[in-house]
This record gives sequence, structure tokens and C-alpha cells, in this order.
Amino acid sequence: MEDLLLCKEEHTLSSPPASNHAAESLDPVQVIRLLADRERDYDGLNPGFLKDVQRHGMEASWRRKICRWMFETAKAFELAHDTVGCAVFFMDRYLSTSSVDKIMLQLVSMVSMYIASKMHEHQPISMEEMDLLSQRKFSRDDIRRVESQLLQLLDWRLNPPTSFTFARDFIGILSQTTDVELDELFDDVMSFLQEVTEEYGSLRFQTSSLGIAAVHVLWNAKKMRPGAFIQDAIHALDIVGSDFVDCYRWLRQLYHAKYQQPRFVSVEESKSPDASRSISPTSVDDPFVAACASVPPEVLSTAGLGYESKTRAPRSPDGQGAAKRARRGD
Repeated sequence: MEDLLLCKEEHTLSSPPASNHAAESLDPVQVIRLLADRERDYDGLNPGFLKDVQRHGMEASWRRKICRWMFETAKAFELAHDTVGCAVFFMDRYLSTSSVDKIMLQLVSMVSMYIASKMHEHQPISMEEMDLLSQRKFSRDDIRRVESQLLQLLDWRLNPPTSFTFARDFIGILSQTTDVELDELFDDVMSFLQEVTEEYGSLRFQTSSLGIAAVHVLWNAKKMRPGAFIQDAIHALDIVGSDFVDCYRWLRQLYHAKYQQPRFVSVEESKSPDASRSISPTSVDDPFVAACASVPPEVLSTAGLGYESKTRAPRSPDGQGAAKRARRGD
């Protein structure tokens, strides 16, 4: 029963690392279009589940902290970004239908990681490691029960394309059309998308829009080449949805708020037309101020949550470390 999913592993275009081998014979643009087609098959997320579903006092900060714990755990276990993206999707699907308290949220997040690792990793998280991660706060029966609930809710559809998948494949396409080194861009985009995924506001957008728009934002921020270059590449894909422009503006505002210091503008520069404007993905004139105004203030809320740490998601001193040491055989 513990290894229920191991015999049913399937590797698709979004499953690392086997996905790279599966896509070798396909044109990269065709690959990303296939992913976009499959994205439409994965629905059921309610971007307003905090108001519509949750009845136990859940706030956006709960989700942010538990997502951060998931990424930290993935780093300790050397899991791929795509795996965590799938796990977060599984968790959000559960939260879209069932109200949870803090304890249940921890269990659902752990089980989501458990399922995602069994589907997308060559060395998945074992039940023994789950015991160590939870410090045996949850029984194996608890874990199996929630696993069964999640699988039924997901209808065994366990390969959702993630924003990390779209970003990685889009950067791969860009690498074939430019001589600019993109390794640093890739690392920065993956780190940025991790923070984006933690934001409750990201649920408003398709994963394809999040992944591709994140690349666009970082490309422009780094001034790697004229914005028209990447803009043309996005148009050539012919996959972006109607939410793409709003997604781009939201990500740009989020990036500037987190990473860029405000600068003073001289009187002469302020009088120069287009001096403070950036190229939008559809050539729409969208000043940064207008973009900021379109973002709900609660998206960047930093309300506290009474977990064991005020700055990090629930994690015992020994749980994650013990599981990591056990995996290494220490």
C-alpha cells in the first residue's frame, strides 16, 4: 500500500528528468504548445478559496509559509522545481474543496510532496522519511487516508504543467535564437518563480502565463536585449492566454518590490517621453504606476501565523535534517 504509486510512474513532457529525453525528437515550440494544450485539462483550482471555502481562519500567510517549507524540504531532498510545483498544485486543489486548520494544512502539504515525489522523482520520499519529517505527529494511517482523498480528488491526473516547466522550456527556445548566456537567467527565474508560487495571488493566473511572463520580467530587468526580441518570441509561441498582460504586470510589480531599489529621476529625465516606460508583452502602453495600482494589497500581505517560527513554515529542528541524514545513510 505504501508504494501504491511507484508501479504507476509515468514520465511526460513535464516530468523531470525523463521529460528531456521524451522531448528530444520534438521541436521545442511544439513541446511548449503541447504543454499548453494539456494545461487546459487541469482545472478545479479556486483562486478565491480563502473566502469561498476556508472556514478555519486560514489566511494567505498560512499558504505562503507552508509553500516555503515545501521548497525548503525539496532542496534538502534534492527534488526538482517541477516536483514542488506539482505538489503545490495538489495542495491547492485540496484547499479549493475542503476547509483546513493549521494541523491539517501541514498534513496535506506533506502528502502532496509525497505523491509528487513518487510520480516525478527517481528517488521519491519514502514512508520512513515521512515519519521523520513529521516527527511522527501523523500516523501512517493518517498519511494514507489523505493520500487516498487527494488521489480521488485529482482523479489520478498527476502531471500538471507547472510555471517552472513553461519557464524552463521557454528559456530553452530562447537559447536557440540568441548567443546570450542564459544560465544566470534560468537560475534567477527559478528563484523568482519560487517566491511567486508562494503568493496566494498567483492562483489567478495560468501556469503558462506565470512561467513565460516571469522570463519576460527578468529579461527586461536585466536588459539582456531589447524587449522586442523576447516579445516576438512570445508572440511566435501563440499560446499565451487572455490573462497574460495582467500576469506580466503583477509579476513586474512583485519583482520591483522585492529586488529593485527606487531611484530618483531628474527633472530633465521626467520631461523626456517614454523615459520611464518599459515594453509590455503586447506593445500596450502600461506605465509602472498603473501596473502597481492593479495589484490587490492583500497579495503582498505579511500577516503573521502562529507556527513554531515566525519567519518560516513549521519545521522541527530534527525532522527535516533527520530525514536528510537517513537518506544519505549517515
